[in-house]
Amino acid sequence: MALGHGLGSFLGVVQIFFAIVIGVYFWNLLRSQQGSRVAVERESRKELD
Repeated sequence: MALGHGLGSFLGVVQIFFAIVIGVYFWNLLRSQQGSRVAVERESRKELD
């Protein structure tokens, strides 16, 4: 089953697109976790004061 050159390059672009989307999604997930952790530390410090 030989793919046409156009379809092969299109699938390659789609793979790269999904890789970028997944990478950005995980990066944002990681950053939001760090941000909430800082916020939690700030709240616990307020309670200690």
